[in-house]
Amino acid sequence: MKGKLWVAGLVLLAVLNGNGVADKGKLSGYMFGDYYYVAAAASDSREGENALQFRRMYLTYDKGIDDGLSTRLRLEANDAGYGSGAKMVPFVKHAYLKWSKYLGSADLYLGLSGTPTWALAESVWGYRSIEKTVLDLNKIGSSADLGVALKGKAGRLSYFTMLGNGPGQKSEDDNGKKVYASVSMAPGEGLVVEGYADYNVRSQEREDRTETTLKIFAGYRGDGF
Repeated sequence: MKGKLWVAGLVLLAVLNGNGVADKGKLSGYMFGDYYYVAAAASDSREGENALQFRRMYLTYDKGIDDGLSTRLRLEANDAGYGSGAKMVPFVKHAYLKWSKYLGSADLYLGLSGTPTWALAESVWGYRSIEKTVLDLNKIGSSADLGVALKGKAGRLSYFTMLGNGPGQKSEDDNGKKVYASVSMAPGEGLVVEGYADYNVRSQEREDRTETTLKIFAGYRGDGF
């Protein structure tokens, strides 16, 4: 097993140091935070709670490796919340290879990459710094997962499919896998409609439990609205 891991590591190292059309890479990031005060709450213990906090911090490194092949490494950190006493510890948000050559208008992702669960809804909403979208807010799914994904267009339709572990950025905790699928289109100027589904098999100790999510999303975006 160690021999196989060494071979895989050497192959990856060779790819990252290829002499094709690799660029110098790009380092970027952003962060946002705020000060909040809880004037009233259902729980008396929360009234008067206030703090300065970082809601999200990103540090991203993008690099083109060869013609049609690129990679991304993104770290994220945020405040664990009032009273937690925990330090802000960064974790790996994205770590993937992206291949576009010979795939037409599609991109293939291998590694820890974004899921279609609320990707489109969040891009239309556009105010993540103010509030999360519905599925994100209610912790239905994850924004990233470890697996393989295909994202592209076919005529007026855009599609996003993925096969992943299921737990998001966490380590796999069962023998099942999760399948994601999203199909969207723009029926009119500024309008966007999406149908989404995922199917997660959680297999532990010879017992399978399945979870299914179905979503229909519609949005409008335009100047001044």
